[in-house]
Amino acid sequence: MGVTLIAAACDPAPGSMPVTVDPSGGTGPRLTVPAIPLPAASSWTVSADALAKVPCTRCAVDPQHPDSPRFFYGDLPLGTVDALMSGHWADGSPVDVRQALGNMFVSGYFGGIYLRGSLGSAGVDASSIPMKTLLDTLGSGVQSVFDALATSLVHTATAGTDAEVRSASTGWSVGFAAVHGYNRGYLDVALANPPSGLASATGSLTCASQFDCRSASLPLGALDTLAPTLSHLSHPDSLEWLAAGQGLPTIANATSASGHDVWTHLLAGAAFDANAYRAIIDFSVGFLEINQAALLADVEGAIGNVAIGRRGLQISAALLVWAGSYFMGLASSLPNDRLPSITCPT
Repeated sequence: MGVTLIAAACDPAPGSMPVTVDPSGGTGPRLTVPAIPLPAASSWTVSADALAKVPCTRCAVDPQHPDSPRFFYGDLPLGTVDALMSGHWADGSPVDVRQALGNMFVSGYFGGIYLRGSLGSAGVDASSIPMKTLLDTLGSGVQSVFDALATSLVHTATAGTDAEVRSASTGWSVGFAAVHGYNRGYLDVALANPPSGLASATGSLTCASQFDCRSASLPLGALDTLAPTLSHLSHPDSLEWLAAGQGLPTIANATSASGHDVWTHLLAGAAFDANAYRAIIDFSVGFLEINQAALLADVEGAIGNVAIGRRGLQISAALLVWAGSYFMGLASSLPNDRLPSITCPT
């Protein structure tokens, strides 16, 4: 896949945007990614090479109107997490974790801007008012928190002792169980209660068990790799697996009601159009699947499978960067139409 990255009007900090590059010589899809008005980060950097490693099939589906949101906010983060789980990209080349997290940042940051524009919740173009500096400062502050967390996770994954990996994996598996319950509760209501005029989307997500929810349209191969973990949770063969198999679902169930309330009380009746609703569902389904991958790999690390646990901490860092950048996008000073896009070869 050929990738061209074009910076927008604002100047990005060093490391936050790569130079313009098109390795295909114009024969493949071109990805245009606007500049990100934030400081360079320690845990991530946007890389044309890493973006090009996730196959883009959207031109093959519809060359006249390629589905840019489905690629940038669905295919890109899921393909990146699959690469982190296996340690290599689809073409067999090794993964640079910092560049992989850059893919997640691009997806989350512009996903936040896209959904903000689709929902029209603010009703104001923040880039046209004096709040621009304040919003960019807020985004930088949020970035520093998530950047520090992701940097620490990646360091533990790559250089931590086995004991440190087990300790970190234990804590994050509990946290992600809580997040999973909230996200699952939110999705259950959102899928069953679409805006007026749209059909229910409940068939777009199937859940074989508590932590085994899948989407046929947005598949995550890492969950296939982690299928044995689900089996251990369901059929524990040790006291540690028994504790995990009982404790983690209990935590998830405890947060499910809060997720239900988000859609029921805050978003029900909002004036979504079809594209905005689908974008919310796609983003939420992808988040649920990646959350499951992080959770399951972290459980393996907590139990003692440190090799998988190290992968899990990298995926945990990817999930944090994705979620954090999403909120940074919501608060960004960029206008709602400053979004990445796909141009198909003619």
